[in-house]
Amino acid sequence: AVAGAEGPLWFDAGNAAFQRAWQAKVDAHEQQLDQGFRTAGVPFATITTAAASAATLRTLLGPGGRIG
Repeated sequence: AVAGAEGPLWFDAGNAAFQRAWQAKVDAHEQQLDQGFRTAGVPFATITTAAASAATLRTLLGPGGRIG
């Protein structure tokens, strides 16, 4: 449920049509973020939660242990 103007608005998150619509919104948002970051020249790092924490930090921080 989410807050609506006249009280809670309930939805069925298990509904296939809802899931497709939600995924389409997520995909569009991620594409906008990707384009914005690329336009701004922000470098990308691919990380996963399966990686060791120290290795992930080294990937994010880069040489010298600093961001940027």
